[in-house]
Amino acid sequence: MVCLPLIERELRVALRKQRPAQGRFKVAALSVACSMLWVVYAALSGDRDVGLALELGLCLAGLYFVVQVPMLTAGALAEERRNQTLGLLFLSGLGAMEVFASKLLSSALIAFTNLLAIFPMLAVPFLLGGVSYPLFIAIICVLPALMLFALAVSLLASALTREDTTAVVLANVLWAVICLLPAAIYLALSHLSSSAKPSLWWLRLSPAYGPYLLWRGGGSGFRAVEQAEFWRNLPLTLGWAALALGAAAFALKRVWRKQENEEAPGAWRGKWREIVHGGRESRRRLGRAWLDENPFVWLAGRDRQPAMLCWLVVGGIVVGWLLCWAVWLGQWLSAMNSCVTAALLNLVLA
Repeated sequence: MVCLPLIERELRVALRKQRPAQGRFKVAALSVACSMLWVVYAALSGDRDVGLALELGLCLAGLYFVVQVPMLTAGALAEERRNQTLGLLFLSGLGAMEVFASKLLSSALIAFTNLLAIFPMLAVPFLLGGVSYPLFIAIICVLPALMLFALAVSLLASALTREDTTAVVLANVLWAVICLLPAAIYLALSHLSSSAKPSLWWLRLSPAYGPYLLWRGGGSGFRAVEQAEFWRNLPLTLGWAALALGAAAFALKRVWRKQENEEAPGAWRGKWREIVHGGRESRRRLGRAWLDENPFVWLAGRDRQPAMLCWLVVGGIVVGWLLCWAVWLGQWLSAMNSCVTAALLNLVLA
């Protein structure tokens, strides 16, 4: 394959900066040690529920690695754009799909490394007898699917931005919106509508619905109804991943060429870039205000895209809250909605 040298280059950079081999060894050693302690405790106590507790603990560890994916891979394409080396990759003879495939494969190897370290230990609770076969199969299917979804969203955010930090923020925002918005719509319809029960397809559209079913099914035995809902949700999660990967590939194919009209003073794209990232005059004012007093503030504030993205999210929450208030009037003013809104604002502004 033509893209193999690029994959090797990405892995060498990750090996130098992130030290994935060392991290994978620590994760594997910790998971093995915890599993062995659980096995000894189960043998001494004879409690079969110990295996279920171990399985849920390993599943939580896998979900933690899923959440960490944007931190590891969101800068894969953004760094190339920031360093203006994306065009050099194309000039070297690589096509758009080859560059995207190499970035995808190298990012997947980096993202999946910790998950692969704990994957063999997921079979230990099943062998102990505390986990049913349907629950075991569901867990080993949902974790890679969620990892692929997080990776796809991270690559999409990386293709749309130029800064690593902005890509991480955008990836987390997209990830949270796709996971929480369908569930929020379902809860709002069920809470505020007194007529028919809302469709379960709202919940099935959320990638977080599958882990919720597994967590609830762990205590109740993962009943047939929960199994059916889980297997309806899993293809939709993979569909979200495929949609994000397709959008990232489309965005990469469009952004690598530097058109002269984008840099023209009167071009609308140039004006849009000045609004989002800040113009020369705004950077000069920032330099006069902070360069001598605190250079770090000047360095962090040169590109105002992260702050603008944060305020757009806050504005979206406020507008959505006002629209729901206008639709449902007094029913919307409840303690639950106020707590959820405050939590979202705190999550964005923290």
